[in-house]
Amino acid sequence: MNFKFYKENHLRKKKDFEKVYNEGRQINGKYFICFILKNDLNLPRLGLTVSKKIGQAVIRNRVKRLLREIFRLNKRLLKEPVDIIINAKKNIIEADFQKLSKSYQYVVNAEMRSIKRNAHCAFPTKAELNNNEEIL
Repeated sequence: MNFKFYKENHLRKKKDFEKVYNEGRQINGKYFICFILKNDLNLPRLGLTVSKKIGQAVIRNRVKRLLREIFRLNKRLLKEPVDIIINAKKNIIEADFQKLSKSYQYVVNAEMRSIKRNAHCAFPTKAELNNNEEIL
């Protein structure tokens, strides 16, 4: 497994962020809110939002570096290609690397189990329901 964090692993475009926010699943962690949506690109992508409420630029950049590193080191947990957006909460500056890593692993493991379960499910997704309202 390649542990590098390539440019292709960045989630950058506004439309990609909006798609994950609107169609993805939201999971609240202790230090961040995570939005996860399966993608068709055969590679995981990460988007980060760290607001000015977190602190000055130095602190925000440190938080982003930590979250990118956690994503990079835990790519093996992502059994499906997914888009992940992490919105940092204010208390994230209190956490060290191990606490953030454990929180991330918990959130990702829970979502990967959910994706695996829903792959065999016959129920339509939220997006499919919106596109096929005439069926209802």
